[in-house]
Amino acid sequence: MTTDRNQPDQRLFPADMQRLTITAGEYCLGRAPSVLDTFLGSCVGIALYDSASKVGGLLHVILPSGPPRKEEDNPTAYASRGIPYLVQALDKAGGDRRRLTATIAGGAHIRRPDGTGADLGIGLHNILASRAGLRDLGIPIIREEVGEDFGRHLELHLADGQVIVRSSRPFSGGLSDPKAPGTRIPPQQLTEAIDNLKSVSEVALRALEVARDPDCNFYQLERLILQDQVLAASILRLVNSAYYGPERRISTISKALAKLGLINFRRLVLKAVAHHLFARKLFTYSMEEGALFHHSLTCARLSELLLPAAPPQERAEAYLAGLFHDLGKVVFERCAGAAFPLIVDRVLSSHEPFHLVEREILGLDHAEAGKLLADLWGLPPIFGQAIALHHQPTSSRHWLKMVDVVHVANALSNMLGVGLASDSLANGLEPEALRRLHLDEKAMEDVLAEVPRALDQYA
Repeated sequence: MTTDRNQPDQRLFPADMQRLTITAGEYCLGRAPSVLDTFLGSCVGIALYDSASKVGGLLHVILPSGPPRKEEDNPTAYASRGIPYLVQALDKAGGDRRRLTATIAGGAHIRRPDGTGADLGIGLHNILASRAGLRDLGIPIIREEVGEDFGRHLELHLADGQVIVRSSRPFSGGLSDPKAPGTRIPPQQLTEAIDNLKSVSEVALRALEVARDPDCNFYQLERLILQDQVLAASILRLVNSAYYGPERRISTISKALAKLGLINFRRLVLKAVAHHLFARKLFTYSMEEGALFHHSLTCARLSELLLPAAPPQERAEAYLAGLFHDLGKVVFERCAGAAFPLIVDRVLSSHEPFHLVEREILGLDHAEAGKLLADLWGLPPIFGQAIALHHQPTSSRHWLKMVDVVHVANALSNMLGVGLASDSLANGLEPEALRRLHLDEKAMEDVLAEVPRALDQYA
């Protein structure tokens, strides 16, 4: 949902709006009986509520502060500007700042409890800035659920001001022995799961290959796509969505091609394939319906943002690698569900990275399973490497920039709280990948500052 950020009163939604979910850098207002919610990693969610008027608001802070121009463009992405902005909006909506109370949640760090991985301190900075901003306005914080190494879901019920904070860390079910031996996936079972995914859309994969040629024939591409009715319908649905917003609805593939051009059309085909694969609920990773799809899209956009000076072709490849980095989770959903209680118990008891426990128990991790599927699809080797090593960028004998890019983009997606899963913050951020990409804390903040604009664009 898009609105003019300089007109905060326009985001007061009618009382019959039951639930509104915001993402990184956004805010929203509502009246009883609406429910406002957001998912948080290193970001901080701030819930404000006026019990007399039953008006409340929610803010999803990405960074403590930023350059004046960035804060002006996206004030609600920063604690320094977002908190006063939200309070002003609540005043205009009928609330009274003198009655407001606050709950804050999030601010996780990505480093594991055993101290491994890089912690950029962004979560802690967000917590401190949020506390300071609320203190300066005289708004009491009545509850905090912040820090530690897992994501959270923050939910504000405007009927009574109740705030529910749920952890994305899976709870040990006590159903398995963390010291029990591995339960490796039978090779035939793994092969069948991958084979079943092979034909997700062979037409789409051929269309992508044709579209890589800048001189390809639009008519040939249209005829190819029309062989897959599901793909064709998905493309038309997406091109007519709010992302593209043409004045007149586009009803044919040829018009979609003419409207978008090859680069954007190829991206749309990718998005349609990813949606078909990733939109379902993943019980193995405790991911709600659509969570993996949104996480993958965000990772794809961040992969591009991490290569601002790269040639267009390299940035396009980074987008593709980021989009499909978690293919293996779809494979495991089909063949390894029974083993995941044991995996979760082992992670919680040992504090080992999630992917290493997967490998120990199943015989391979989801990154390696994803590479098997990518190879079967015939994707170029660089994509297979980026998928296989996105949790272990330093394990390759040769430095591959694409691997580092996807590794960092995946970590940033988790920090933003997009598509949180049971493993989201249970895999460390490799300091060497940051060094090789010349990313210090300031550079990472610059990337995160681009997130609201990037997520508002079509993915």
